[in-house]
Amino acid sequence: MALLAFLAAAVAGVAAQLNYGYKATSTAALKSMLDERWRDSSGESMHRVGADRLQSIESLRSGNHKKDVALRWGYGFQVAAIVFLGPVAIVIVAVK
Repeated sequence: MALLAFLAAAVAGVAAQLNYGYKATSTAALKSMLDERWRDSSGESMHRVGADRLQSIESLRSGNHKKDVALRWGYGFQVAAIVFLGPVAIVIVAVK
């Protein structure tokens, strides 16, 4: 059981390292801001920048949440492995 728990913790650790990606402003949208949208009012420009940043932050938070879940499962599996392995280690040390 301890070996399976350590294996599950390793899998969760790998899952936490995956790149979940995030949404960013496309290069086409950035080019349009420099070309046809360059003369927009400051209010419109601020709104566009704010919307783009919000999109990036929301997608980053989603990816971070997935990593958080994987890490918490990994911690749980590590604790389970220690609980399963601890008594065995104590018995082995006590017998010698």
